[in-house]
Amino acid sequence: MASFSCGVGIGVLATSYFNRWINTKQDAAVSQRHWAEDATALPPSGCVEEHCQSLDSLVGILWPRVHRYMSVLFLEQIGPSINDALPSMLKGSVKIQKATLGKAPPRFSNIILQERADKAIVLEMSIALTSDLDVQTKAMHIPIGLKRLKFNGKLSVVLRPESGNPPFFGGVEIFFVDPPTIDMDFTGAADTADLRAIRDSIRSVIANRIANRIKNAMVIPARIAIDLDEENAVDIVDLKYPDPVGILRVLVRSATNLRAADMNLLGPKTSDPYVIIEVGQQKWRTSVVSKTLNPVWEHGNVYDFLVYERRQHATLTVMDADRLTADDLLGQIKEVCLEPLTRSSAMVDMTLPVIFQGQQAGILSLSTRWFSLIKEVPVQGIHPAVAGGPSQLVLSAKFVSVGGSPKSAKIPFVIRVKVDTFEVATKRSTTPAVTRAAAQEMDRVIQKHRGLSSICRWLRAKKMPVAEIAQMTGVQQLVVEHVLSKDEGPANESAALRQTQSSLKSRHQLFREILRLSLPWTEKITSSVVEIEMIGSDKRRVGNSLRIPLSELIGKEANGPFALMPGLEIQGRLSVMWLSVPT
Repeated sequence: MASFSCGVGIGVLATSYFNRWINTKQDAAVSQRHWAEDATALPPSGCVEEHCQSLDSLVGILWPRVHRYMSVLFLEQIGPSINDALPSMLKGSVKIQKATLGKAPPRFSNIILQERADKAIVLEMSIALTSDLDVQTKAMHIPIGLKRLKFNGKLSVVLRPESGNPPFFGGVEIFFVDPPTIDMDFTGAADTADLRAIRDSIRSVIANRIANRIKNAMVIPARIAIDLDEENAVDIVDLKYPDPVGILRVLVRSATNLRAADMNLLGPKTSDPYVIIEVGQQKWRTSVVSKTLNPVWEHGNVYDFLVYERRQHATLTVMDADRLTADDLLGQIKEVCLEPLTRSSAMVDMTLPVIFQGQQAGILSLSTRWFSLIKEVPVQGIHPAVAGGPSQLVLSAKFVSVGGSPKSAKIPFVIRVKVDTFEVATKRSTTPAVTRAAAQEMDRVIQKHRGLSSICRWLRAKKMPVAEIAQMTGVQQLVVEHVLSKDEGPANESAALRQTQSSLKSRHQLFREILRLSLPWTEKITSSVVEIEMIGSDKRRVGNSLRIPLSELIGKEANGPFALMPGLEIQGRLSVMWLSVPT
């Protein structure tokens, strides 16, 4: 609710700023509108920069609501996830006793309003939070507190698509282009050597869980998406999971003069370097080159990153691999802007200084190449430049909901998509809000078809399974179950309606997610199938596996429902995009 209120408020604010901007820009040259080659690129000029007093005031009003929500989140979700991430000897030992977010709301500054080439409105703003939060935990009777949270990032708010009626946009997206910086101060715990190791382990898990919670919810490609006009045709799933604008292929070549982190009994100190590259939520690491300060990575240390905003940045971290102790940091290259790398379709060679504790600690050499994504099948075949990398196409799998799951299935569900050895899975399904009115409406429909009710009861008396009755009568299995529950189950109407509500919730689950899987276009893949299966919380498969030849998706979409068994259907869509060399 807090996210919805804040999103609508920011949307209204953006519309107001946009109207003022239009009034001052009516005589702008038409050429200024041709800013970039794709819809997500932003204009170099013609922006409005505003102070954010009105936005600060709005968030200040909403903050008590956010405070209550976050307190519950800490107690009910973050606490259990911390325990799950602890080493086995500490699992279940952390108890969150108190959680308050603090009275100080976040502050906004440097707001910039821009119009994209696709008529979307983008607000960029800096957000800073120094919170006097109070989170008290106990782990193995050791008190560990979290007393301060510092949070800084660049928040983006996108209003799209354009509409002719108020509020003039179909939806709003809120996200961080790059992961925000998060710093926390802890209190408590004894300083004895034995307890310090436990304390540090728990502190690290708490910090990582909080950071990952924010990252998984709001860092590209994740985002908060809100439908501003329920009467328009905006698909909230497509709004929350837009297509990537392209792929950046990164090839790590070599490094020179890296820092030595390992002792060598038979010679000078050395390192076993490898590189970690992060773009948004994507993370990839190279192989390890042993015992050298001047590593050269062999062919194959290349990765294709999905890019959702050209404004994204990459972070490169050079590490030293250790077998018995934690890996050592050799240096970092922070905030490498991707936008200049997307301007050319040719290979771009780069040499970047590696920084350690503010000083240069080596040079990293790499190459990048930018590819656009198209939905049409390449008429002239795969371009040699595209073929020279790990992927040539991207499979998109949209899953909205599942209905008709058997009573024995254990919710929540996860949908898994597999092509050969490549695999990706959804988050856990959620339960829709099912009201008493919805159950009553189902009952009214059944009352209009009394003959159907009689047939269902007669077939059931003949020991016919419910699934077969549904198939024979051509109605949903849930309707058959509701008819029979009134005969075999609770006698009073209220109890029957409650039973229907419970059945609706358990048997209809929401996913509202789009998965993307980068694939090579090899002979093995072309003859592969897209395998879809649904897994219950008990790790058992629900229904059958659905197998669709990948070749059937070439040049066309496959729209659901996808049947896993009679009565069990997944609403969704499968499609393919191809890597292409921009012209």
